[in-house]
Amino acid sequence: MTTRYALWLSPIGEAFDRWQALITELSARLGTTAFDPHVTLIGPGGEPESLQQATRLLALEIEPLVLQLGATRLLDEYYRCLFVEVDPSPALSLAQAAAARRFGRPPGRYYPHLSLVYGDLPEARKQEVIAEIGQRFDEPLPIAQLTLIEVPNGPATWRCLERAALGGEDSCI
Repeated sequence: MTTRYALWLSPIGEAFDRWQALITELSARLGTTAFDPHVTLIGPGGEPESLQQATRLLALEIEPLVLQLGATRLLDEYYRCLFVEVDPSPALSLAQAAAARRFGRPPGRYYPHLSLVYGDLPEARKQEVIAEIGQRFDEPLPIAQLTLIEVPNGPATWRCLERAALGGEDSCI
């Protein structure tokens, strides 16, 4: 399998802890893989070294964001099994466009969301979870860093290649 990469907008501090606790609890209960809370900004291609540099440079262009969460949704897709919609604000749209430019990608359709569960679950089970956790999360999600993730064989093997504070730099390796 070809190694793929993803560029995430990541919360830190209390926001990270809160969403990580929910994702971990749901994955344990549902028998799915846990992952760090994030809003995918772009799935870049290229070599890791150039992607790490591009991540650091992009972080200098983007100020910390406060995203607005909305409705809890489900789809019949592994990576969007259960998620919370994120309002595509002008600031988020500008960040996504900057990422596309920085990573040499054409601007495309962007559907920002905060995943809660990855997996293949029956719709009835997902509906039960939504009834339990809530149909909406009308609250802000502060975002303070970019995280470049290597995705060689799916969520269980993901590895952080770079973390960069928005408006600054902060490497994870």
